[in-house]
Amino acid sequence: MGAEDRAERRSAMLAEAIRHTAHVAGEIDTHALHAHLITWAGVPEEECGGDIYATMFFMVRCGLYTTNTPDTLAAETRLKVSHLLMGHLYDEHPPEPDDDEA
Repeated sequence: MGAEDRAERRSAMLAEAIRHTAHVAGEIDTHALHAHLITWAGVPEEECGGDIYATMFFMVRCGLYTTNTPDTLAAETRLKVSHLLMGHLYDEHPPEPDDDEA
């Protein structure tokens, strides 16, 4: 897969991950999201698994989601929509971040 194709797949994957989870008020199971994105991509995990993990890491790193563990790939990791993204979705000024989101 070329760099341009990978960039297109990752951008579409990021959009799908956000579309699939942004409305969730509670915790998001990373394994369920991973499985959803494999189904959505329509290719074996071996072909898209790295892109899925990179996408989830990016979602946390850029502040759209928070995580309960320092390792986005840990088995017990759960994601949560950040106040920043929630404020954008509901056209509200985002509140100050919680201590665990700072």
